[in-house]
Amino acid sequence: MTGHPLLRALRQLRGAPALLLLAGVTVGFLADASAVGLLGASGWFIASCAVAGNQPGSTFSYVTPSGVVRALAITRIATRYLQRLLVHAATLKWLVRLRVRLFLDLARAPLPQVAAVQRGAALDQAMRDVDALDGLLASAAAPVLTTAAVGLAGIAVTATLSSYAAIVLGIGVVAVAGFAWRAGSRVPDPAELRASARGRIIAVGEALPELVSLGAADVAAQEAQRRLAGFTAQEATRGLRLAAAGTWAGVLSGVTVLAALGPVRSGGTTDVATVALIALLAAGTLQLVEGFGAAAAAATEATRAARRLRTEEAAPGAREAPAENDLAATELRVPGAHSLDLAVKAGGTLVISGRSGAGKTTLLRQLAGEAVADVVIGGVPTDRLRPGHLVSVAVDDPLIGADVLANLRLGAPQLSEEEARALLDDFGLTDVLLDDTVGAGGARALSGGEQRRLTIARAVAAAPRVLLLDEPTDGLDPDTATRTLRAIREHLPATTVVAAIHDRDLRLVPWADTRLMSLDDRQRKAAPENASRVRPSPQTGQRAV
Repeated sequence: MTGHPLLRALRQLRGAPALLLLAGVTVGFLADASAVGLLGASGWFIASCAVAGNQPGSTFSYVTPSGVVRALAITRIATRYLQRLLVHAATLKWLVRLRVRLFLDLARAPLPQVAAVQRGAALDQAMRDVDALDGLLASAAAPVLTTAAVGLAGIAVTATLSSYAAIVLGIGVVAVAGFAWRAGSRVPDPAELRASARGRIIAVGEALPELVSLGAADVAAQEAQRRLAGFTAQEATRGLRLAAAGTWAGVLSGVTVLAALGPVRSGGTTDVATVALIALLAAGTLQLVEGFGAAAAAATEATRAARRLRTEEAAPGAREAPAENDLAATELRVPGAHSLDLAVKAGGTLVISGRSGAGKTTLLRQLAGEAVADVVIGGVPTDRLRPGHLVSVAVDDPLIGADVLANLRLGAPQLSEEEARALLDDFGLTDVLLDDTVGAGGARALSGGEQRRLTIARAVAAAPRVLLLDEPTDGLDPDTATRTLRAIREHLPATTVVAAIHDRDLRLVPWADTRLMSLDDRQRKAAPENASRVRPSPQTGQRAV
């Protein structure tokens, strides 16, 4: 990926979000200008009324100034509300694009990189890091642009009253802005501690039954609390540093106002109304500039978040489609095994067997491209395949918290309800309804076997060129297991299938012309070629080794 990560994120602003942001900045200028103008006009009006009251026979009219004050007050309220609507509308559209971009980047990234993203880290990226970019528009870009414009306008208005005061105010604005920005940009970002705490809490929640059974729930809870305490402490430090920066910026603003009022004279005598106008214009302008500290903190946090959201793009042409779905691997190793020849022709089937711990899952992960291995499909390494050409179904594949149809459409977005219903029936899920909500918080609690078949059906719906299955018969009775395996091949007759199946379930395999490879050391010694054929049993018609 080229260019600064923040610039890449900002490119997602093109079109409607950019126009909304521009409108928000324009309206924001009117809101801030009205606020500063209201402060200055109110001070001048009050001072002028006081002076007129002390002068007998004064003809000072309060009608016009009071009308100006009221108009500025109404303008400030209306434009501030409109500014927030426009900026937040631009921000929400931008955040939607950023989240979509995040998942597209992950989908296009090399598979080892995707596999390395932990659930807690991915969730933190999708939620907090993307939300941190929210502050770039609402808390940094828009306020800085409007404040800069209002600051220049305030200096220009002050120059019409006193050139000396305008010079001092200009110097003060630059000094306060520079100090506040530097202080805000050095505020610590608790992102790493936040991600660590969130990841730990997610891990504890997922493993809670096991932790309770092992008596380790209290230890895990204490560890999660420790990480949360560290995150909370750094958040408090962040707030204190921002407050301290704001305090010192306020002191510098006060000194600037006092310096600007030193020699203010009009006609050789002190003009109280002019002094009040200059003082309050300067104070209002500098108060806006003090917000540069919070803007700098938001911009810095957004920059760091954009850098964390950055994923490595594949080199041009690296994400390819295979010319054919032949699966070939050379010098592929699994723990405790010799090099294995895993060549499978297009549309063929390879069943990998072995006892628990023999390395079946590790081998499938290598075939899926999640680990470094020399695995090629149609001349393309698996870690460079375009998404959808190879689909892997793990033993613990989760279901999303949605209805069954939505889960199936993860594999095939255009899947019709009729096709989905037929798919469920073929996998023996006739009692499962398309509108049943499953997954986390779902109203329909599926058994382990039902969930297993639904995740396989979802993969089958995607119609991949190569399908990897890890223990597809796990949790299924013999008849259901055979029916499930038969349904896979009926729906995917031209797909290359590689399945890791436990030794005890090999007799259930109904696929003809299936190559069998055992990872057991004893079988490897007995069968040096590490391969045999699955053939029909003459007695039962089932497949046997």
